[in-house]
Amino acid sequence: MANELPEFLNALAKYSGSPITRLATRILLLTGVRTIELRASEWEEFDLERGIWEVPVERMKSQYRCVMFALTISAVMGCSFISQAEPAYANPQPQTEHGMKIQMKIKGQRYDITLYDNPTSQAFAAQLPVTLEMMELNGNEKYAELPHPLPTDAIQPITLHAGDLMLYGNQTLVLFYTTFKSSYRYTLVGRVDSPENLTETLGKQNVRVAFSNQTSK
Repeated sequence: MANELPEFLNALAKYSGSPITRLATRILLLTGVRTIELRASEWEEFDLERGIWEVPVERMKSQYRCVMFALTISAVMGCSFISQAEPAYANPQPQTEHGMKIQMKIKGQRYDITLYDNPTSQAFAAQLPVTLEMMELNGNEKYAELPHPLPTDAIQPITLHAGDLMLYGNQTLVLFYTTFKSSYRYTLVGRVDSPENLTETLGKQNVRVAFSNQTSK
């Protein structure tokens, strides 16, 4: 009901959960798009200067759609999303890389990982140090069960990238070493800073991976 909108917006402003949920809800209200169109969006679809968002046909029921949005949304996305979001997705969770580093060791090779600013990564860091026997899956990822479950805020990222560290369900840690598209839902945990040789280091078999709070010198 229209008379409930002010109360809803006030509650939304005070919402203490995921910032991306708050921001995305504002954009949904202002554009009227479906949630899948926003959740799966990528930065190349947006022209913030002209106030245009072109939604590809694969996410539309009919044809390619051009969404005109107000300067208010340009400001929201420009100030809140672009400055914080992981570059591959326009809506990857606010779980934005905040600079907290952890270390990953595989077969003597050390990798720095930048965690996202969300409760999931914070809870993961609290479990460190931990060494996991990560299982090979599908030639593109390694996974392992964590000692304890983590809080979740899953999204469907569409494109997974080499170096992504994510949570499947609430206790399965997944490390991706190739880039590919997927329909599964994950909660973002972090990103390997330099994943260039990650595929070669991990290999195609199960592998032991050690995570710790120790950062590179």
